[in-house]
Amino acid sequence: MRVFSVLASPRIKGNTSVVLKRFLEGVRENHSGVEERTAILHEKSIRPCMACDNCKTGPKVCVISDDMQQLYREVEAADVIVLATPIYWWNMTAQLKTFIDRLYAMDFEKSFKGKRLVLLMTYGGEDPNSGAEIVEKSFREICEFLSMEFTGKFGLCSENPIELRERSLEEAYSLGRML
Repeated sequence: MRVFSVLASPRIKGNTSVVLKRFLEGVRENHSGVEERTAILHEKSIRPCMACDNCKTGPKVCVISDDMQQLYREVEAADVIVLATPIYWWNMTAQLKTFIDRLYAMDFEKSFKGKRLVLLMTYGGEDPNSGAEIVEKSFREICEFLSMEFTGKFGLCSENPIELRERSLEEAYSLGRML
């Protein structure tokens, strides 16, 4: 099994990174021979989609030359895609949105069909969190459109007391084990 995880937080050692790390520990513990790749979007140079449609009508490739070219290969090779994002202003981060928009350049039928998607989120505020609900709904609809399986989601409220956060991290670990 090949897992490609995307860390979409600009805080590379923040709460979202901790959740992703714990999730991946669960994956590794229960799946021998798992192959992992992680992209830290904040460290990548990814320009926004230009809506030129060259990827759909021209030579069928994205004409933008940036770090996304390598990420296309990672998405293509993955069996499971893990998206880890904090919720900013009731939505995914700008880094993740730019990445998602650029996936438009890929062949929807060949590149995504049958793949599994896991969504990991962190947020302030309280539970339930409408931002996390909005992001989950978006990715459930994206998965349906692309014939992907929405395998699971996890949310961590960073304002909870430490003991609740520690318990929540065990839930992230368990989600990874069940993958």
